[in-house]
Amino acid sequence: MLEELCYNKERKQIGGENMAKKVYKKGKVSYAQPSNNMLANNNYSRGMRCYRDRDYKKAIKYLENASGEEDYYRTLFTLGKCYRATNQDRKAEKAFRKAIELDENNVYARLELGKIYGEQGKDEEAKQLFLDYIKLSPKNLYARFELAK
Repeated sequence: MLEELCYNKERKQIGGENMAKKVYKKGKVSYAQPSNNMLANNNYSRGMRCYRDRDYKKAIKYLENASGEEDYYRTLFTLGKCYRATNQDRKAEKAFRKAIELDENNVYARLELGKIYGEQGKDEEAKQLFLDYIKLSPKNLYARFELAK
C-alpha cells in the first residue's frame, strides 16, 4: 500500500495517494515525494523488466536498489540469477543464501546455490541443498537431476 500524501508549500496535506501519484509523475517532487516502498517497488519492476529482456547488468542496477520491496527474497533470487548470468558467482552465492534466510521454503534459491557449490567442488554442501529441495518439493525433479550428476 502506498504511504505518500500530497502536501502544499506550507506542508499541509492537500490530497491522498492518488493525487501524490499524479503530482510525482509530473515531476513536482517537492510537493509529493514517493515513499521508500514505492521506490523499491519501482526499482523491482524495472529490474524484472530488464531481467526478462536479458539485460542483466541493467537489471542488477535496479534490483540492488529494491531493498525495501515487500517480497525481498524474490528480489534476491532474481538478483542472484543476474549475477550468475554475468559470471559474478560470489555475489550470486550471497544473494541466494540471503534469499534462503528470508524464506526457508525457497526451493529455487536452494537449487541455484547447490549448482554454484557443485561447480566450486563443494559437493557435500551442494548435496545437502538438493536433499533439502527434495524434502520441500518432492514431486519436482530438478534437484534429483542435479544429484544424479
